[in-house]
Amino acid sequence: MPISKTNVSRNLAWSYINWVASFAAPLILIPLYVRLLGARVYGEWIIITSVVSYLGLANLGSLQALSNQITEAIAHGARDRVGRLISTTFITYGMIAAGLMLAVFALTPLLASRIAPGADSRALVAFFIFIVLAAVAFPMRAHVVALRAFERVDLEQRIQSCSTTLRVAATAAALLAGFKLFAVAIIQGGSMVGAAVAAYVQALKLDRDAKPRVSSWSLPLFSGLVRPSVAFLGLALASTLAFGVDNLVIGYAIGARAVTQFAIPFRLTTIVTGAFAAGLAALWPTITKFHAHDRLDIIRGGYILLMRLAILFGSGAAIALWILGPGFIRIWAGAGVFPGQVTYRLQLVLMLIQVMLIPADAVLMATTRHYGYALLAVTEGVLNLALSLLWVRRWGLPGVIGATIVARMITNGWYMPFASMRTIAMPFKETLRALAPALMVAAVAISIAAIVAGSVNGLAFWRGVLITAGLLFALVVTYGSLAFTSDERRAGYFWIAAHTRTLRAA
Repeated sequence: MPISKTNVSRNLAWSYINWVASFAAPLILIPLYVRLLGARVYGEWIIITSVVSYLGLANLGSLQALSNQITEAIAHGARDRVGRLISTTFITYGMIAAGLMLAVFALTPLLASRIAPGADSRALVAFFIFIVLAAVAFPMRAHVVALRAFERVDLEQRIQSCSTTLRVAATAAALLAGFKLFAVAIIQGGSMVGAAVAAYVQALKLDRDAKPRVSSWSLPLFSGLVRPSVAFLGLALASTLAFGVDNLVIGYAIGARAVTQFAIPFRLTTIVTGAFAAGLAALWPTITKFHAHDRLDIIRGGYILLMRLAILFGSGAAIALWILGPGFIRIWAGAGVFPGQVTYRLQLVLMLIQVMLIPADAVLMATTRHYGYALLAVTEGVLNLALSLLWVRRWGLPGVIGATIVARMITNGWYMPFASMRTIAMPFKETLRALAPALMVAAVAISIAAIVAGSVNGLAFWRGVLITAGLLFALVVTYGSLAFTSDERRAGYFWIAAHTRTLRAA
């Protein structure tokens, strides 16, 4: 199947439409959660969602392996494998979800007493409702992935954006009407089921063989998914330990209110990171196809361009959030939820690191060259958990985020870039020369912003917005002149023009 520029533009357009919906969701809901549920109850809800996020580990890492194998099968003309791959994954997930439910009902009382001491029965009921609905949606994740593998990321993202919009509207209405966690759990879980069913229907429209059939379950295909899936599972487990476990550690060691203080600013940084990650996730099927056709030259050029964009985006976001973030959080969610300057600035450091690693992650995941990455990621996750438990007692919230940064930098913080460059046969010295101007401009800009940030304190928020806008404008102009080549600037202009037309048409 040929690579379609129209498909890529369409996928990117809907990825950013969905990101806008995802960005708006916490902006609307978090102030309502904090004010109408209270900091403690909202902290309990964060703990609930953190625990339910572990359900993602039950896919055993096979989702990305499934996506890559479907994409490769289509690229090589082996379309008959697609339906059998989907059926095998769907049926396997159904069995896993059933077993998981039995374990959850048996272990929840014990977990609740350890992770969220003091939580009342209403929180447990909300947890049960939410996780049951998540389990119902779980097998249909195979069809969500199938849409991506069919290079119809636009359909998947359209479904997610509509689901997010409806979820936000329904949750806001329920909270304003006086309903609590029970209603929130039903709405949040119901939106997951609705999005999964919509993806199922769309996948069947694209390929009739996407309908799960017991007769299509294949042990050889299942076995073929196992090896890459184990490594992807390691990445999922590591991600949960590295980033999802912090709320549980804080809830255990300090209390639910501190979870709210930590999680809200951290959520703001992850939303910003997601703005960059959304576009690259939409490109994964395309990277897989280029790799399947051995077009490493195209991937190398794209990697350098994406790294330059990552440095620009990450430094610009860090500058904006450093200057405006504290004031915005106090206006948005209330003065009582800010975690302190040290914790907040460490969260910004982690955000910058994460953005700069996204291109490497895309290359390794899309090419199924993720085995060393997965092994180090598990090490990183375990190290983060151990350091967080140790340092939260000594330094509180700064110790938790500090543990995450240290664990990342001594493991995958250095390995991912080197592994991705080795995968695409990109010499390190050549990469460093290509990125040196970008890194220098970003470093100078962040240093200037750090100096300016001190003088902004005490000024009206709108004055800080004007100062930040001036700094970002200077950064973009300088960066565009020094970090990008003339061909890249020209191509970027035409791409933005074409992408804007696609976005309007969408």
